[in-house]
Amino acid sequence: MRVWCLDDDPVCVHRIPGPVGPLYTLGANGAHRLTAARLAALPGIWATIDQPALPLQVQPHQTGIHDDDAAHQLLTCWRGLLARDLVTGHIDEDPHLPALSTLHLDDAAAIWLLATPEQAIAWAATYNRAYPGALASLGITPKVYADEHAWTTWLATAT
Repeated sequence: MRVWCLDDDPVCVHRIPGPVGPLYTLGANGAHRLTAARLAALPGIWATIDQPALPLQVQPHQTGIHDDDAAHQLLTCWRGLLARDLVTGHIDEDPHLPALSTLHLDDAAAIWLLATPEQAIAWAATYNRAYPGALASLGITPKVYADEHAWTTWLATAT
């Protein structure tokens, strides 16, 4: 077991906090070892778990957005998250270059809410499978994250 778990190369797991509990994603290594451990019904495996701190500032380019139209849509989503009290902080908007705007964060119900609409709805669906009803208790019903349009419309109507 000691040799198989590779003490000097543990599986890397990322912990992503959420409103009622965390989600975990697999890092760059360990997929084969985790699969083998499940198949062998092993009680555990050597792993390291990291959880990045909540960033103090977020800009659209950090979510993979580089054009102003998409940045404008993301800023609308961020304003909606602030208005619905799912995120606390404020936005310094650049009226000429929205991609250079900055969200100054105090707190967030979940960091993945700040992602692009496509990513946010995927995370929301995953979170709902892990913690049924948790998002609904925050006012985020399944129809809100059914598609990107529903997500952006729900957030845009909050502002």
